Amino acid sequence: MLKPVRAGRLAALALAAAAASRLACAAPQSLESVSLQLKWRHQFQFAGYYMAAEKGYYRDAGLEVRIREAGPDTRFTDEVAEGRADFGINNTDLLIDRVKGKKVVVLAVVFQHSPLILLSLAKSRLSSPEDFIGKRVMVSLDAEAEIFSMFSNESIQKDAVRYLQHSWDIEDLVSGKVDAVSAYSTNEPLGLKARGITYNMARPLTYGIDFYGDCLFTSEAEIRAHPARTAAFLAASLRGWEYALDNPGEACDLILSKYSQAKDKASLLAEAAAMDELIVHEFVPLGSINPGRWRHIGDTYAKLGAIPSDYSLAGFLYDPKAPVIDPRVLKIVIAALAAAMAVAIGYILILRAFNARLGVEVASRTAVLEENSRALSRSLGEKEVLLKEVHHRVKNNLQVIASIINMQIEDSSGTGSPEALLTLKNRVFGMALAHERIYGSESLARVDMDDYLGALVAELVLAYRRTGLIVEARAEAPGIGLAVEIAMPLGLVVGELVTNSLKHAFEGRESGRIEVRLRREGSRFELLVSDDGSGPSPGAGSGIGLRLAEALASQLGGELRRIAGHGAGGDAAGLSYLLSFETPA
Repeated sequence: MLKPVRAGRLAALALAAAAASRLACAAPQSLESVSLQLKWRHQFQFAGYYMAAEKGYYRDAGLEVRIREAGPDTRFTDEVAEGRADFGINNTDLLIDRVKGKKVVVLAVVFQHSPLILLSLAKSRLSSPEDFIGKRVMVSLDAEAEIFSMFSNESIQKDAVRYLQHSWDIEDLVSGKVDAVSAYSTNEPLGLKARGITYNMARPLTYGIDFYGDCLFTSEAEIRAHPARTAAFLAASLRGWEYALDNPGEACDLILSKYSQAKDKASLLAEAAAMDELIVHEFVPLGSINPGRWRHIGDTYAKLGAIPSDYSLAGFLYDPKAPVIDPRVLKIVIAALAAAMAVAIGYILILRAFNARLGVEVASRTAVLEENSRALSRSLGEKEVLLKEVHHRVKNNLQVIASIINMQIEDSSGTGSPEALLTLKNRVFGMALAHERIYGSESLARVDMDDYLGALVAELVLAYRRTGLIVEARAEAPGIGLAVEIAMPLGLVVGELVTNSLKHAFEGRESGRIEVRLRREGSRFELLVSDDGSGPSPGAGSGIGLRLAEALASQLGGELRRIAGHGAGGDAAGLSYLLSFETPA
C-alpha cells in the first residue's frame, strides 16, 4: 500500500495527465513528436522515461517521444539549447551553461543527491581529497564541476591534481593507466564489484558538496512556443518514474527487451537499489526543486570561479504558473510602452522646473544616506552580539579540551604514543566540527545532527583505517537539530564509542559494520551505537575513552549502558551502547 504522501503525488499527476488527455482527444490529429536526449547509454538510470512510453502516459498526453542515447562526445545542454532535441537530462552544470547564455530551464530533479564520485582501486589507498594530490585523475574537463568544487572546499589548488580528459573506459582505471576516474555510484562501482575488484569512493557529498543529479530540462524557446506540451511531458515523465520505482523488476524486463542488453537483470536491479538511496522518493516528492538549494549550488560554483558572484536564477527554474507571452505580442507591447514613455518624459521635461528636480534629488539622496546609516548601525550591533556568543562558546569548549588533555595525561597508557595523539586529535576534531557546522549554517541556534554525525563518523573511519579491513559505517539522525552545547558532548560520546569499535571490534576481520542512530520522541532522545564485531575484547572497556563517554553521558543527564549480543544489523556477536537523555525539544 502506498504511503499517503505518495498517494497524494500520484493523484496530482493523474489529474495533470487527464487534462493532457482531454487536450489530445479534442484534437484528433496525430501525436506530436518530441525527442528526449539522455545523458548516457540505456540503463535503469532512465527507467522512468521508458515506463512513461511503455505504459502509454506520453500517448495519453498527446505525445510520441523519441528517447535518444548519448555517447562520449554528446553535449547534452547544446542538443536542447540549439534545437536538436526538445528535452534533455544533465547535472547541475546546467546552471553554468545558463549563466554563459544558453537559455535552458530546469523542469524537475530526479536525484535529490548526486551520484557523481571519484572512483579508485582499493590498493591505491585514495580516500580523502588530499590523497589525490599529484595523482592522475580522469574527469570530463568541461563538466563535472562538483569534483573541482570538492577539492576547492578542501583548499586543494586545481593544478595540484593531474586532470586528464575522460575516455569513458573503466579499463583505464583497472589497468592502472590512471589513478582515479569520475563515475556514478549507481553504475561503475557495481560493475567492479561483480568482477571481484575492490575499490574506494570519494563522494563530494562527504565534503559539503551536496548537489542534485539528473535534472530534466528544456529550452526557453520550447516553453514559450509549447507551454501545454511542456507541462504534459513533465507530468507524464514523473508518472513514469513513480511506476518504475514501484515496479523495478518490470522496468528491468522492459530495458532488456526493448532498449539494451548491456547489463543483465541482476545488474539492473542493483543499479535500481543504489538509485533509491539518491532519489529518496519515499520522503521527497519526485521532481522537487528547491530554489534555496540551487542558490547554494550557484554560490559554490561562484566560489570556484565557474560563474560570477552576481549570477541570477531568474528564469532558470520552471514555474508552470508563469505567464507565457507570444514574442510578437511582446515586441508590440514594448514598442508601445517605449513610445508612451518618450511622450511622458518630454512632457515632464517641459513642465518641471530645474529647482524642483534638484530638490527632489537632494531629498532622495538624503533619505538613502539615512537608511544606509541605520542599516550600518544594525549590522554593527548584530556583529557585536555574534562576537560575544562566539567568544563564550569558544571559551567553554577550550575548558573542555583542557579537561580532556588532563584526563589523557593521567591515563597510565602514556600520552605520547601516536595512537593516543590520534585519539586526542579526533576528540578535538569532533568539537571543531560541531562549531564548523553551526557557524557555516544560516542559524546559530542549532546543529544539523544528521549532517554532523555523518561527517564525524566518516572522518573516524578514515582516521582508523587499516590495511585489509573495510568498515561500513552509517550514521543517521533524521530531522534532528540540537544546540551546540548538547551537540558537542553528544558528538564526543559518539566519537569515543565509534573509536572503541574501530580499535577493538574487528581484530582478524576483513570487514565490519558500525551503526549510529539518534532518535527523538518529544523531548526524549535515544542514541544507539552498535557494531557487528566479536563482542567485548580484553581492555576494550577500561580506557579513558569510555570513562570520558560515561562522564559526558552523565553531563547530558543520561546513563550509558552496554548491551552485548545486540550488534549492528541484529548480529548476536556484536556490541551496542545505548544512551537516553532528555532536553528541551
